[in-house]
Amino acid sequence: MCTIILLNGVRDDAPLVIAANRDEYRRRPWRGPEVLTAAPRIVGGRDIDRGGTWLALRADGYFAAVTNHRTHRPADASRSSRGHVVLDVLACGGVEAMTTHVSALDGSDFNPFNLAFGHAGDVRVAYARGERAAIDVHTVPRGVHVLTNDVLDSPSMPKVFRTLDAVLPARDAPWPELEASLRTALADHTLPPIERIAAPPDESMFTRETLQSLQCVCVHLDGYGTVCATIARLTADRVVSYAFAAGAPCTTPWQDFTDLARP
Repeated sequence: MCTIILLNGVRDDAPLVIAANRDEYRRRPWRGPEVLTAAPRIVGGRDIDRGGTWLALRADGYFAAVTNHRTHRPADASRSSRGHVVLDVLACGGVEAMTTHVSALDGSDFNPFNLAFGHAGDVRVAYARGERAAIDVHTVPRGVHVLTNDVLDSPSMPKVFRTLDAVLPARDAPWPELEASLRTALADHTLPPIERIAAPPDESMFTRETLQSLQCVCVHLDGYGTVCATIARLTADRVVSYAFAAGAPCTTPWQDFTDLARP
């Protein structure tokens, strides 16, 4: 259950900024940033179980990133890998080709997911809901947005509003100040009041208290939580910067992988 912050078209020095946490079972093996494909050059972390990725950058300024859509039952391991969708989309070329590819997928082949993709000037988000074949694709408006485990800027997710409150005051600040604000937002452990958490349905695998804990941006639960984080700046044709924390961003040093994302 991940968090993706998008600053889309609000800065001249970085037309697209992506800041994201990956939340996952701690037993699931993964590797940090590496070259995922050479032509086109795509870089990102690698999910060792299924071979895909949760977030990747293309050297010419394109990106794709996936979050799970929250359900109240375990994921079906027999369904196709959502992480491969990230790689397949980035292999398509431009945004229209990416959209055509995503729209042609059968959403019922996958566990439910949200996919953000595109480049500076044209960012889109796709929603696959598992129980139906159609995948909806929408253009992301200019501004600061948060994608978690529901639709973009979901009003039912308290972490969306807390993240926006943390980032918006720094959106026009010099890059070091904005980057510091993004790091702070990704490391946030604030719990919303339990009254803001809807009671789960009877068949849910979650307690209300677990759902409350999942509304932290930086999640720490037994066996599950935030396992890594990314902050990247992109122009319409290149990756300006690419930083990665190979652990929970509240305690893990950030490393610079910008050179990896360059041709």
